Amino acid sequence: MSRLADAWNALEQEVLKRISEAKAASTPPAPRADITLAEGIYGRSYPIELKELYHIHNGYNVSGYLPSRFSASRACEFGVMPAKEAAEIWQLYMEQSPSARAIFWLPSVVRTILSEFFYPASEQLWNPKWIPFAENGAGDVLFVDTSRRNRVGEYSHETRETRFVARSLSKYFLDTAEKMAKGKIQPFNVS
Repeated sequence: MSRLADAWNALEQEVLKRISEAKAASTPPAPRADITLAEGIYGRSYPIELKELYHIHNGYNVSGYLPSRFSASRACEFGVMPAKEAAEIWQLYMEQSPSARAIFWLPSVVRTILSEFFYPASEQLWNPKWIPFAENGAGDVLFVDTSRRNRVGEYSHETRETRFVARSLSKYFLDTAEKMAKGKIQPFNVS
């Protein structure tokens, strides 16, 4: 197993201990066509760990098992979304962000090259280099920042704040599993 698969398995086991219907909510791997479509929209390939995640499953039909760093209680609000839905969210945020919108309609290859030079990761509006993978149902997302060694970040659509929460997807899943095991956070099943 890969580091990401091990991390996801550890998290899934902790979630299963707390949400009985979680196993039934697991989905099959993302269809190749959905991954190809999403990568075409982003104008770049998925980072390795994110692609691995979508080879394990295409989202998880239970939400509320990944924590929010904006919540004082570190409440679990997020769930992994299907690859196609994540690409649609990315497009929506690109359209809504004035700085990103300036390059949105360019061909994806040109958009990717321009975003490398003009959109620093610290920018508080939506950044074309961020690939969402989880959402909370209220418009906030967890994303992988392709410009920063694939760090995991959280984006609040209301405040446009961004917080980086882990240096990798596998680290984020392992940290979440460990916190659940120690009782520091609990999944919140809102489905």
